[in-house]
Amino acid sequence: MASSGTQSIEIFETLFCGSRNHTKTYEDLIGLEVSGAMKNPIAIACGIASGIPECGSNFEGELISLGYSEIITLLKALEIPIQPVQEYGLADLIASCTSRYSRNKAYGHRFVHKLISGEDRPNLIERIELFFNPAEFIQKEVSQSESHVEGAFALASIISLAEEKKWKFHFMIHSFKYLLEEFLQRNSFVSYLSPRRMKFIIFPKSLQNVPVWEWLREKNFKKP
Repeated sequence: MASSGTQSIEIFETLFCGSRNHTKTYEDLIGLEVSGAMKNPIAIACGIASGIPECGSNFEGELISLGYSEIITLLKALEIPIQPVQEYGLADLIASCTSRYSRNKAYGHRFVHKLISGEDRPNLIERIELFFNPAEFIQKEVSQSESHVEGAFALASIISLAEEKKWKFHFMIHSFKYLLEEFLQRNSFVSYLSPRRMKFIIFPKSLQNVPVWEWLREKNFKKP
């Protein structure tokens, strides 16, 4: 629990006190809010990974590790104490990324399942948008969903802030592009573009010097 008021902390401690509860209080409201917002896109990424056959639990563990390190990086950049977040934030992150009750992870898994099954097959324009701007596509798609998936709305803000401040959040910026581009190039674009035409797809400059190009080269893609 976190609160800036001593009285509030005392009230909630009294309410939740019990032999079966372990409670700890903090005064760091901003750190709690920032870490709480950043954990949700990481949970979506883990959900996406869980829906891709080639990705195992060890890969999801790596996503959690990378995401957590970027949470700490952002807190340091904003000059927010990291010690409290290292306590409550890590536990919250792991729960959101691994629990079967996690809305954000469940959304990421359903998102990929719909694409694989063809249940909600996007049209050509939507696929192009998904390829180049996955954050915006996911945000629009989830706005039509009945479930409240905070991570979809937090992702665009986090990426925008990182680009504005020139912070290197490789995981947040590229994780969805890595996961969704690999999936789309094997499943979505194939039905619309021949291998010859695929060579002329223009990729974002931000991706031209990252490992995703190794995968592209194996699939006979050419850098523009």
